[in-house]
Parts: sequence; C-alpha cells; structure tokens
Amino acid sequence: MTMNLISNIFGGKKNISQSAETVSNPLVSMHLLEARQSFKNGDYQQALGHCQEALNLDSMNAEAYRIRGVSKYQLKDSTGAAEDFQYSLKFS
Repeated sequence: MTMNLISNIFGGKKNISQSAETVSNPLVSMHLLEARQSFKNGDYQQALGHCQEALNLDSMNAEAYRIRGVSKYQLKDSTGAAEDFQYSLKFS
C-alpha cells in the first residue's frame, strides 16, 4: 500500500491546472521539490515542514496535501494522513 501511495506522488499523473498554479508560484514549487527530496531521503519531519510552507502560500495545493499525508502515514499518524488525503482529493 505504501509503495502505491509513493508512486502516485512521485510518478503519477499530474493535474494540468494544478501544475499551472505551481508554476505561477515558484516558492510553492521550491517547497514541494524540497518536500519530495526530504521524503525520498526518509526525513519525513522535514518533508512535513516543507509541505506546510507550501500550504502557507497556497492553502489549496493538492500535491502538498498528498506529500504531507504520505509523510504523516510514514510517521504512524494515520488520522492526520487520512485528513490530508481527503484535502488532496478535494483540491485535485
């Protein structure tokens, strides 16, 4: 299950309108890039921080919620992960 979530985040299809939003705010893009790298390095707390920074700039960013949700899942916060996945779906 975890591998499916991870592959959806890092290799799945992107929403074109979401991608356009991210490109229009380079700081959001930077934080999402850092979040992905932190996640890949196993630093889930740092990934959470970068996702939060992205969400502070764009509170409806589905990708930030997805990455934050998987990071929370890895940290055994299943309730927080489920909430973030719901927001991710809502804003996709």
